[in-house]
Amino acid sequence: MNIDFHDQLTGLIQFVPTVERILYGASTTDEHLESEVERLDGQRVLLLAPRSLKDQSPFQRVSAIVGKRLAASFTAAFEHVPLEVVIEAVVAARRCDADLVIAIGGGSVIDAGKALRTCLAANLNSPQRLGSFMERGEPLAMKLIPQISIPTTLSGSEYTRSFSATDFEVGVKRSYTASAVASRVIMYDPAATVHTPMALWLSSGIMAIDHALEVLCGSWWGMQ
Repeated sequence: MNIDFHDQLTGLIQFVPTVERILYGASTTDEHLESEVERLDGQRVLLLAPRSLKDQSPFQRVSAIVGKRLAASFTAAFEHVPLEVVIEAVVAARRCDADLVIAIGGGSVIDAGKALRTCLAANLNSPQRLGSFMERGEPLAMKLIPQISIPTTLSGSEYTRSFSATDFEVGVKRSYTASAVASRVIMYDPAATVHTPMALWLSSGIMAIDHALEVLCGSWWGMQ
């Protein structure tokens, strides 16, 4: 019996009510990104990525596939998701009237995408207002524009219905949770990870395990 292992390592998972679709396998971006942008009716796409990826093939490939629908791209140092960087991304999104976000990168980039979409929906236009909104845990009254996440690390943030951002002025990192902030589509493509340094790849995997254990132990403790 012949088994095509390539076929076994590609596919689609549906993960509702938060993430709608999880696409995975070799050539996922090439084969599915354009159709997913069309399915989500993205006409003015904002592409988010770390500055280190701007001149690399994964960023350029995504840009080429999105083509005329790409309204703008925003690259920055997203580590720990500074509030100020989120607001800069919000300005870029408003300038092009973005109706879809594609975030390619690690957990910080993906969280920044969630944060900027929240700012657009809640009309938050300053680091102070975003920090206050997160601190109070205000509910979202408006629908968020969709996000497609293409992870380049193992952090796992693409799955969550929350994001974190850091107020460096006061030295506080806050989190915000709402089902609406979750990625609508996750695309796991090996080609997107080729430029990820091995140390970052491995450390992000350990971080994902750490976060999973923290939630597990916290849930267990809460039941006692």
